[in-house]
Amino acid sequence: MNIMDNNLRDVEQLIMESDFDPAGGNPEKSLKADVMENYVEQLLSVIDLRQLKPYKVVANTVNATAGPVINALEKKLPFDVVKVHNVFDRSFPNGVPDSTNPALREYTAAAVRGQEADMGVLWDLDFGRCCLFDENGEVIEGECGTRGMLVWILVLALLSKSSCRTVSELLPDHSFELEKLVERLKQLSK
Repeated sequence: MNIMDNNLRDVEQLIMESDFDPAGGNPEKSLKADVMENYVEQLLSVIDLRQLKPYKVVANTVNATAGPVINALEKKLPFDVVKVHNVFDRSFPNGVPDSTNPALREYTAAAVRGQEADMGVLWDLDFGRCCLFDENGEVIEGECGTRGMLVWILVLALLSKSSCRTVSELLPDHSFELEKLVERLKQLSK
């Protein structure tokens, strides 16, 4: 299943219609699987890694589930990832992971400015939503659907392929829509 074609309602329907009785009738038998590598490959399948430039990115995972994904992605991307609140901690010592939280936004913006980063990202609990920051720490509002982990990669892929030098130049109205980012990347890839 391609992450760009993922329809969660279809997945839910498949689960509801499935018989999960394990073969042999042994209900204690379980399967352990590491899906991280597959997930990372799916995320990266929508961009050309060879064309990415070595940007500096502040990644605020707010002690939530985005942390392990960022750790796996950073091994495959040419970015200098400055990780903020990256250790998973279900007590959320730095606040509830919510990309709309003003305090978390200001903290992330300050980190972008302090690190002189090219971009910043703040995720929510399940990294479905995110808030982006330009190189000045200014918020870039947008709609991710449920693909918050994909958005920042698309923005940096677009920046690498376009004639724009900064995120604020790429997104001058300080907003984004996932579908428009994907369409722009397709146009630049022709």
